[in-house]
Amino acid sequence: MKSKGHIILLSLTLVIFYACKQDTSEKTSKATDRVEQNSTENTRTENRDFGSKDLIATEGRKAGNVLHVPPQKNTNHEKAYRLIYEGLFTKEDKVGQSTSMSMFTFNQTGTEIREFNQDEMNGLAQALKDNPNVKIQIQSHSNSDLSITHSRANSVKQKLFELGVSADQVNSIGKGRENKAKAAGNLISIKFLQI
Repeated sequence: MKSKGHIILLSLTLVIFYACKQDTSEKTSKATDRVEQNSTENTRTENRDFGSKDLIATEGRKAGNVLHVPPQKNTNHEKAYRLIYEGLFTKEDKVGQSTSMSMFTFNQTGTEIREFNQDEMNGLAQALKDNPNVKIQIQSHSNSDLSITHSRANSVKQKLFELGVSADQVNSIGKGRENKAKAAGNLISIKFLQI
């Protein structure tokens, strides 16, 4: 009698042990799948949200003074950019200083804009229209020929004109390799001439 009870108890223990092991295995598998799915989605988001690999902050390094609000689905950051630029336009100590814009890519010859942050351009254009006394200079930095950097800066200036900014508020210049860090990132920057 004692041995039948032991056998039943041992069998029951094995069944419970096996069931617990299966449950843990399924939970681990589901958790692993979720982590892999999140990792894939984050990678896709990073690749989609940031057009310039040079501007992405990695491993605790900051992306400098780049005014970058990463685009998100169904989110409009135009107002945020407008407020940022309007805030800069109120500080007289900013005259003569510059700040980098985000996410500009150009065609193979480097003169035509392929991708840019539309929200940032719209916000900057609106801030300039709201502050007609402000004058800025669009500067292009690149390791390319100086003529290409001039053309890039001019392309950005033309975009602002298309958005209704007055021609007397904006001029442009190619800075080439003058600032090595900015040239390495092919950055477009704004210099505040008059506030």
